[in-house]
Amino acid sequence: MKILLPDTFSVNLRQFLRRNGYASHLQTKLDRLSFVKRVTSDDFPRFHIYIEKDIRGKNYLTLHLDQKKPSYDGAHAHSGEYDGDLVRNESQALQKSIFQTHTLIQNDHEVNSKKNLFQRLFHG
Repeated sequence: MKILLPDTFSVNLRQFLRRNGYASHLQTKLDRLSFVKRVTSDDFPRFHIYIEKDIRGKNYLTLHLDQKKPSYDGAHAHSGEYDGDLVRNESQALQKSIFQTHTLIQNDHEVNSKKNLFQRLFHG
């Protein structure tokens, strides 16, 4: 599932995903960083996210659910679910968090832009 990020989303995505329960996951054979979030206390199933950029330069997240560990060593194919209730619910939760975070940042920028230099330095 593809989750588009706002053009002005100036948040560190690693920190944003950590705040939403995701941990960094380096796939050494692919030399690619992704993020995972467990659904249960077991390693699988788990949500899996990649940060992507399209040809227009727009950032987005791709989300899927890894149902199980790859069948054999060296393989990256697995039982992935790219749609379904769990994936849709997680996507909606992330979209809500993106919207809330983006709104807070915009509001903070608006408040700070209305303050003079002295107010910004000494009064938060």
